[in-house]
Parts: sequence; structure tokens; C-alpha cells
Amino acid sequence: MVFRNISICKIVFVCFFITLNINFVLSNSDTDLSNNAMSLQVDVKNTKEFKVNFIPIDYTNNISNFIISAEKNIEFINVTYPLANGKFIYGISSKEFFSSNVGDTLDSLEEPILLLRLYRFSRLGGQDYDRVVGIVPMNWLNQHKSNGSGFTYIGMNSVLIEDNFRHGAAHEIGHTIRNNLGIGFFGLCDESNSDIWKFKQDLLIGLCPNGDSNPNDGELDSECQRTPNGCNITTLKRLVPWPQDQQNDEITMWNFMGDSGFEDSRWISEDSYNYLLSKFDEESSIQSGNTILISGIIYDDNSVSFDKFYILNENSFINETYSYGNYSITLKVNNSIFYNYEFEPIFKMIHTGGDTTDTNITPFVAVLPFADNVTQIIVQNSTTILAERNVSANTPTVSFNNSFQGESYNDSFMITWNADDTDGDNLTYAVLISDDGGNNFTTVALDIDETNLVIENSLLENGSEFKIKVLATDGVNTGEDISNFSFSIEPDPFIDLIYPEDDIRLQTNNVTFFYRTTVLDGNITNCYLFINGNLNLTNDSEIVQGVVMNFTQSFSDGEYNWTIQCVDTNNFVGESELYTLDIGLVIPEILEINVYPDTQEFLENVTINVTLAYPTDVVLVTLNITNPNGRVYEYYNLSNISFGIWGLNNFTDNVTGTYNFTFFAYYNGGTYVKESSNFMMVEEIINLTKCKELDKENTTYYLTKNILASGTCFNIHADNITLEGNSYVIYYAESSQGYGIYVDGYNKTKLKNIRIRMDNSTTTDSVGIYLRNGENHLIENNEMVIRGSNLSDSRNHGLKLKNVINSNVLNNTINVLNKKGYGVYLESSNGEITSNNKLINNTIVTSKDSGYGIYIWGVNGGVSEYSTILGNMIKTYGSTSYGVLIQQSTPSLVRNNLFENNFISTSGANSNGIKIISSQNNFFKNSNISSSKDNDVLISSGTNNTFLNTSYIDELISSGSLIRGWYLNVYVNNSVGNNTIGANVSGSDVFGSLDFSELTDSNGQIPTKSLAEYINNGGAKTYYTNYTINVTKANYENASQSANLTTNLNLIFTLESTILPNDTYKFYIKDSLGNNVSWFGSEGNIVLKGSCFAQSTCITNDGSSFIIGNSTDTTTAFINSIGDLCIEKGDCGDLSPACNNPSNDAFIIKNSSSNVAYIDYNGDLCLTGGLYENSNP
Repeated sequence: MVFRNISICKIVFVCFFITLNINFVLSNSDTDLSNNAMSLQVDVKNTKEFKVNFIPIDYTNNISNFIISAEKNIEFINVTYPLANGKFIYGISSKEFFSSNVGDTLDSLEEPILLLRLYRFSRLGGQDYDRVVGIVPMNWLNQHKSNGSGFTYIGMNSVLIEDNFRHGAAHEIGHTIRNNLGIGFFGLCDESNSDIWKFKQDLLIGLCPNGDSNPNDGELDSECQRTPNGCNITTLKRLVPWPQDQQNDEITMWNFMGDSGFEDSRWISEDSYNYLLSKFDEESSIQSGNTILISGIIYDDNSVSFDKFYILNENSFINETYSYGNYSITLKVNNSIFYNYEFEPIFKMIHTGGDTTDTNITPFVAVLPFADNVTQIIVQNSTTILAERNVSANTPTVSFNNSFQGESYNDSFMITWNADDTDGDNLTYAVLISDDGGNNFTTVALDIDETNLVIENSLLENGSEFKIKVLATDGVNTGEDISNFSFSIEPDPFIDLIYPEDDIRLQTNNVTFFYRTTVLDGNITNCYLFINGNLNLTNDSEIVQGVVMNFTQSFSDGEYNWTIQCVDTNNFVGESELYTLDIGLVIPEILEINVYPDTQEFLENVTINVTLAYPTDVVLVTLNITNPNGRVYEYYNLSNISFGIWGLNNFTDNVTGTYNFTFFAYYNGGTYVKESSNFMMVEEIINLTKCKELDKENTTYYLTKNILASGTCFNIHADNITLEGNSYVIYYAESSQGYGIYVDGYNKTKLKNIRIRMDNSTTTDSVGIYLRNGENHLIENNEMVIRGSNLSDSRNHGLKLKNVINSNVLNNTINVLNKKGYGVYLESSNGEITSNNKLINNTIVTSKDSGYGIYIWGVNGGVSEYSTILGNMIKTYGSTSYGVLIQQSTPSLVRNNLFENNFISTSGANSNGIKIISSQNNFFKNSNISSSKDNDVLISSGTNNTFLNTSYIDELISSGSLIRGWYLNVYVNNSVGNNTIGANVSGSDVFGSLDFSELTDSNGQIPTKSLAEYINNGGAKTYYTNYTINVTKANYENASQSANLTTNLNLIFTLESTILPNDTYKFYIKDSLGNNVSWFGSEGNIVLKGSCFAQSTCITNDGSSFIIGNSTDTTTAFINSIGDLCIEKGDCGDLSPACNNPSNDAFIIKNSSSNVAYIDYNGDLCLTGGLYENSNP
């Protein structure tokens, strides 16, 4: 059955960033940033050392991305943090093997555990780092369904950031630089959101040290909350080591404690600088003696889970543990206290917008003094012992089974050890590795139970001074063994590609490839250049390690990939990264178009910019603009503003509406590219300082401060009104029922960048944004937090659309914290139509009972249909709270809605991820649905609701029907692995019905098929799997597979050639020894010893090929000495109905009456017979 297409916590600090390349600069510490506008003279004072270790997390390859990111973050800290020369000490632990152990979703329990493991992993290596920064690959957090680009946790000295931004470590570490007296839980506060800032201010004694130029008002400065977020700074351009577009000597920057991007404009503000300086100026307390690493989790019911403790082999450490709070870790010697450390756990999590939610765990970790006579370790609060661990009498013993003497490892290797504990305690192990003969170690495994470990050497560099350490702990006492002898790591030869750079275009057909190669304890015997996977050249000169070598080759215009392999004297083969290369004229490309501002007032300037690829080859850039009345402003010749960017800075007009424009970019060689876009101009832009009626058509209104209304704040009474919030807050329904923004009967409303709050505990029926009876609205980048009454029927929703069509709801965050409050409510009644609306990339959370994430309802003859819900994250926490509820009440129609790429979860009782009542033809695809306490999907009635490639565990269909299906991909090749073109692939379900029949393309594939696994009709499932997939092609044996389609499936078919033809007359092609490698026959058949390849360029260098060339003597096709056929045009298809006279000169095979085959001088193949590959001609 084939689907038919349907038209239709803790406290976590989160930040968003962008990364650009930078150069390394070191700094001294300036004790007063306020003098920067006047002079480069600075007062330099001494500071204590600050040590930071950078560790890669979940890097299976591309470790260079981690190293680059660590270096960029180090440089940013170096030039902004107030640390004297030599006092910022850092480690880049590229040899660490740290796995996050996180599944598909990074939830609120895993975040603190991950940071705890990260700190223990780093600290176990014996380096007394002040902070640990874990770096994950770009988009890692998004892939694990978490927001932002980094986070940290109260009380932890570890942070996590993604590898795609420069100031992430400085930002997250800034939160952790706390008062040494333990007063307050935060260091620097976020400077992007007043609610978050105030929340942290409330937790501090001494208030937030940054973001408030007037501490008497207790408010985050308003300018700190404006794009790009972060308090602004004026400094000297020459102090900033990365490039600046600003032309003045004094430039405006923004403090790194903001949460947006604008990397090149990030610096440090005076209050942040002075606060950090006061912390780095404090003396450190050096403790002598043994130390112990103690850690675990405290739950909100005051239960405690201990980790395994490790005694560290250190003689001294810097005591910078903040000891303050109602909880303590106590080390006792019999009945006497040896050491007591106080702390305060926090059980709260911060959501976007500053709202808090209780969480049930918090981690703790401390490195404390230890002595051999300690007998007990206790965690307690002010009244009760929560957990205790007794220290047994004996230390475990451990010894290696490996000798390591003279060993050299090229691949992964296993180490094993024996361990024993006289007390009979269960033992846990940690494994560390050193590459400098045992002077310094880094952790490779933590808390393992087995007495063996396989070490992958892919992250280890060549070396001969490696040693292994294993620690064995019984929970406290820790024994260790270090390998007596060093061993070598000798990976495959390493090849560094120097030129051409990856993904580059060259306008020359003669290319020299530069590379260098090295290997440990051996020599390189040969290196090879591979082009598009085929061996192209072999090095013909002596290869000197570490010296730049090269290959030179000629190419036709086209796209290529290339790599180099080298072999050493041990026959180890190393291969470089795979690079791509374009040869030929520049392909013009417009990368980006920007308009600022959009919208603009009459007679005010609009700036229009275009960013172009290959800017050095651009000859001319022009711009045409057409105003709403049709007047064309033609051929502005644009100026090059900066590298790659051309623009017009002063366009203005006085006509309301949409202005369409087109860029034309002309390049060397006569090529050009064009692209169009548009912007708006309106009669007036009005600044708002209070709630009011907005009634001027074609006008943009700007919020300039936080505002408050007793009931409704804004009534919009005109078409084409834009309300730009500038991240200010609308507080509405403060004392009576009302709406944040209400639009009834008007069109083209744009609501952008507004923060909407409602917190009246008695108010009901008060919606954040309510649109009715209109069309073509845009709701974008807004943030709503709707609290209100705790009555069972509050109906305080985030966003409601009623009788609204063709409107877009994009990138909003909606939190609803009242009973029967819906995140987004699409309603139609009494003949109304709510249709063709799009909800894209929104985050929707409801926290109370009967709170639905999205509710689509038609009642009393209303129609709700054809909405697109795409890329949203929807979470509900209350009972009887559905992620999505779709409900149709007769005689209404609710149908044909598309849900794609959504993540939907519910955790309350009687709550389903999806619930459908009487609705039909809704289509769910590529989504994840989960309900922890009820069925993921519930259909009480309604037909033809389809779930394609949508993950969930259980469903209940009490009435109506559900279709569940998956994707099928089919790939066909021949017996030597080459793509098979023109093979017929057909599929039939378990009932024998033919569902599809397709021919494979040049990649050997057919279009992805969407097939049903089963139809659930009222609880009875009819299965359409297993499917029978058949593949046929002339001259090949038929193939068939059975496909059990219970998830997405990829099938591979390998076809075997059938019996060869025997044409009456044959034209043979032979190799240099006289052996047949191919023949063309009089019946139009070709038999090849090798395979046929259709590619953009055919180059052969074996000296004995049969070559077809064009008028310029350029090879366009050949059959080489191993029987491979290469053609540059068309494909390797056969069985053409006729091969009449070609349009160009050609190599032709004909019988007595007509052509039966040819290859023309463009490399185009025509066959009336069959093509037989990998045969014996």
C-alpha cells in the first residue's frame, strides 16, 4: 500500500552564539576599563593563576574542530579576562575519550550528571584545574532536543558549550566565578532578559555584579536587553584582535554576558571586568597532604546517591572550594571531625524568559583533604544524616597483565589487569594514559567494572613515551598501578593536505596537489593520488617525511573529489581527508540578501545589501527597485561596501506597501546571476510607551519600554500594522480580563520580538495574542508566559486564531502555566474557516492540568483545515494534557492538517501525545511522539489519519482508523559494486497488490517510497508488510527480497550478468598483450571486461586505451586496458530503439542496413543491443 500525498536544574544558563576565525593574542590585565576610550596605557597588576581544561565530548572524527574551538575560546579569555601574563593556564585534552552517554534527548536529569562526570573525568588526571570546559560538536544540543549552545549548573566548576562560537567558555565560566565566601550562588548574570536577571539577583546576597548601572533600581539596564543583547561598551578598535567593520577608532561592543551572537562585537564591560578582577586578585589557600574526589547527587526528598570516590595522588592542592550552606560533607576519624565542608544545593531550573520550575536533583562535587586514618564520610543537612560511607581498612591492589616492553600499537589495543581487595569490597576502575613517560596523565575511562579495556588510538598522536595508569577504588581507598615500561603508538601514516583547500574552485585546468606525510619509526615507501575514488597518480620520487610533496595533473572542467594514500615500510596505509574541488569558470552565486530596516518610514533611508560568492571575480553589481505603484527605479550601480558585500545605503520613497527589488551580479567571463526579494515602507513608525489602540494603517509601532495594562493592552484596528517589541514586555490583564494583543477583522498584522506576560491569579479567558476574522498575519520571535488563575477552567491561552487564514506563526516560545490553558488554539465555529496557517519552529510548553500544546477545533459548522505544523517542540506536564488535540464536532470539518518534524512529549496522567476526535486526513511524518503515562496516540474517532516515519510506542484506536508506514529506499548495483542504471524495481504488498514500479537513476536508486506497515481500524490491524521487492534488468538475472517494513528500510540489490550474446561480427579491443578487453557486435551489443562509467570527465593515462576525442583532441570517451568504458555524456543505458545518424562525428558500428551502436565525439553512447559488464569478451 502506497501513501497518497495530502496537501496540507537546577539552574541552567543558556546562550546562543556565532563563530568566526580569529588570531591568537595574549594580554595583560587592565584594572580600569573606563580609561580605554582615552589611552592604551594600562595599569598591570598581579593576579592568581586560573587553570582551565578543554575536553572534547562525542567527537568520533573531526577532532580538529574541537581544537580550533578550544583555541578560539582561549584567545577570547586571554584578551578579555583580567589575568596577568602567564596566569591563564589552559589544557587542550584532545586525547581524551569522553562520551556523553546521552540518548536522543538530553533531559533535565542528564544535564547535571553530564557536567558532574565531565568534572570528575578531568580532575582524576591529577591536574588541579579551576574549571573544565566540555566542547561538543556544532548543533549537538539541538540534535539532542535541547535549546541554546551551552549551559552550566549552580555549584559546578564545569560547563558545556558547542564548538561553533568564540566566547562560549568566557560566558559560561563567568557564571561560575562566585564569591570565595560562598555568598550567593552566581557569578556574572545574563544580560539579555530582565526576568532571568532578576531571578538571579534574588538568589544573590550583594546583587548581580553586572548589568545595572543604577543599582538602586534593581533592574537590568534596558540597553542591555536590545539586540544584540549584552550591555554596550565603548573601547578602542586596536584593542580588539579580530576584524571590525566599524571605521572609527572608538567602537561600540557588547558584553559577552549577553545571549545572542554578533561574535565580532563581543568584549567585556567595566562592571564585569572589575568583578572578575576582584575574584582573581584574591589569594588562594594552598592545602598540603592527600586529597579525595567526592561527588554524587542529592534528590529533593533528601536522599543521596554517592559516586565512587577516588583518592588523588597529589601532595598539595589549591583550596578554592566555597564552603557555605546548610548541607555539609564531613570526614571523620572515629568520633572526631577531620574536615567539614559546607554547601547549599539548589533545586530549580530556569526556562527561557526567566520562569522557574522545580527540579528534583542537584549534583555536588568537592576535592577535600584526606588522611589514611579517616573512617567515615557523611553527607548531612542541618538536622539529619542523609548518607554515609564507611572507609574500609585496606587499600585495593592492582597490577597489569600486559608487559608493554617494546610494544608498538598501530590499531586499537586491549589492556588487562588483576585487582584484589582484602576487605572483599566491590572494585571500580579508572584508566589514564600518558604520552610523556608518566609525567602527566589524562583520563580515558571512568567507573568501569571490568578488568580490561580496549583503547582506540585514533585520537592519539605518534609517540614512544606512552604509559598507562589504572586506579582501583573500593568506594574510597584507591590503589594504582603504572606500566613499568613505555610503549609506542604508531598509527597509519598521517597525511596533511595543504593545497588546494577543501571545497575550492580553481580557474586552471592544471592542478598541483601539495601534501606532507609523516609516520613514526618508519619510512614512507609510496604515496598515491585518488581522483573520484580512482587511482590517478603514483609518486615517482623519494618521499621525505615532513617535507611538502606534490602531484600535478590536468583536468577538464567539472567537480572532483580527491584524497591521498601513503604506505610505510610496515605496509600500514594512511589516508587523508576527502577534499572536493571544482575546476572551471566561476559559478556566480548570491549568498545572502539583507534589508535594514524592514519596515521603514516614508522618506527615511533603507539599506539593501547583497553578499556574493567569489567576490574577486565580480565586475559589476546593479539593483532595480519597483515600488507598489509599479514605478521602476532602474540600474543602481552598487558600491563594494566590504569584502564580498555590495549595497545601496540611501533608498527612500513615499508609497505604502511592498517594494520588490532584483540584484544583478556580473562576473569575469561574461557570467551573471540575479536574485529578487522585497521590503516594506509605511507612512509612519510610532514609538510606544503605553498600551493603546493602534489604528493607523500601514504603520510600524515600536515598543520602547516595558508596559502594563489592567485588561487588554493593544487593540489593533487597521490593516497592515506592525508591532515591533524590541524584546520589551507587555504585562496585561493585571486586574481584569483582557488580552495582550487583540485583532478582530483586520489583515496583515505583524507581531515581532514581543515578550508577553500575564500573572493575575484570578483572571480567566485572557489570551496572550488573540487574532480573529482576518488573514495574512505574521507572529514571529515572540515569547509568552501565561500564568493566571488555577481554576479548573481558566482558558488563559498563549495564542488563539479564530476564523483566520494564511497566517504564519514562527519561532515563538509559549509557556502556559494555568489549568485548561492551551499553547496555540486554532478554532472555527458557525461557518467560520481557519485554514492554511503555518506553525513553524515554535517551542510550546503547558504545565497544568487540561493544558494542550496545540488544539485544533471545529464546532457548530466551523472548518479548520490545511494547517502546517512543522519543526515544533511541544511538551505538556499536567494531567489530561495532550501534546496535540484535533477535534471535530458535527457538522463541522477538521481535516487535512500536516504535522512534520515535530517533537511531542507528555508526562501527566491520562495524557496522550496525539489525540484525534472525529477528524480525518491528518498527516504526521518524520516526528517523535511520547507519553510517559498513557498511549502515545489516541484516536477515538476519525478516518485516514496517517503516521509516516513517526516514532512512538503505543496507540489506541477505539473507533476510526490510523495508517502507519515507513520509508523504503532501494539501491541497485552490479557484482563489482557499480551503480546499475535503468533497472526496474517493483514492489507488492502481502496481498499481491502492485504498489510501485520505478527505474533506477544514474545513482542506482529509485525515489524513496512511502509504504504502509498496517492500517488500524477500530483496534483491528491489517498488515501490508511483508513487501516483495523485485528487480529486473535485461542481461542480468532477476533479484527479489522480502521487506518487513516495521521501520525505515534500505535495501541493496546486487545483480549478476546473464549469458553473454554472440554477435555475428565483432569489433575487438585488446590490451598490450593481445587479450580481449571489449568487443562491439553487429547486433548492437557491447561486452566489457570491466565496467561502464558515465562522468563529467574521462581521463586515461595507461597509454593503451581506445580513445574517442573531439575536434580539440580532448578525450570524451575511452575503453582502457582493463576493459572499463568511460563516457562523458548521457548514461550507460542500453536497448535504445534506434541509433540513427548521430548529430556529431562518431565511432559507429553498423550492420548491413543501419547503425546498431555509436559513441559520438561528445562522449554520448547509443546501443540498440545490451551492455554486458564484468564479463569475458
